[in-house]
Amino acid sequence: MSKGGVLSRAVKAKSEPVLLPWPVLAPIVRPEPGFLVIILGAPAVGKSTVGIQWAYSLKQPSLVISLDTDLATQASRVRAMMEDRPVLEVKAEIESDPERWSTFFSQDLPLVRWSDTPMLASDLDEMLDAEQEFLGEVPALVVVDVLGDIVEREDYESYLETVRALHRTARKQKTVVVALHHLKRGPASNGAVKFGLSEGLFGGERSAEIVLGMWEPSRGTVVVAVLKNRTGPADRNGDYSFGMRADLSRSRIGGDGLEGYSVGNLRLKA
Repeated sequence: MSKGGVLSRAVKAKSEPVLLPWPVLAPIVRPEPGFLVIILGAPAVGKSTVGIQWAYSLKQPSLVISLDTDLATQASRVRAMMEDRPVLEVKAEIESDPERWSTFFSQDLPLVRWSDTPMLASDLDEMLDAEQEFLGEVPALVVVDVLGDIVEREDYESYLETVRALHRTARKQKTVVVALHHLKRGPASNGAVKFGLSEGLFGGERSAEIVLGMWEPSRGTVVVAVLKNRTGPADRNGDYSFGMRADLSRSRIGGDGLEGYSVGNLRLKA
């Protein structure tokens, strides 16, 4: 077999999109290796839930960077999602019997790696080099939860440079980087109001190939709007949007999007 054929297959494999686990969004939002995806929304609307569901739906290695939430709490969310149980119930079990879940991430869910090490965006490239050495490949998906935790300063220029640095790393490492960004000002900061691209960003939209907006218009429903999309349709005013069932107490968004996926020896319930 020629080296050219091997190279051709490698290039093709690297260009395949990192699919979202929600059937309503998967055909439309198809981020390719090298893409930066920004998910905007007020705190507590479900951005972190989207990030972990996406990571755990893949059959490829992923990395979740979570600096504002301790790993025990994240473990509670993941196990609640997997087993369709209340997060608080699972967290109580973890706190009462730490040995019961100590091998949860490493044995049952080996494809997703977690980091709570303080870092800046400029550190991600080196972190992914270390992940490649450990895993044998670069994670296909990197979820940064939350963007504000890896900026050097709370100002426009620092946010802009952080987004650019994430994008450079995504391109260099041939991975999809997803940055979750809190909206804390303006009408959309209450989490229930529709918003557009111009209301939610700080110039980072120029670097990102895909920008999604999230809000919760009513209890049990989350809306995801495609505000910018290199791979398909979008509407910068938030009018191209999709409602999905949500139960954030169980870390689950979109029941249909969970059906049929399995991770390790745990199967996600429909």
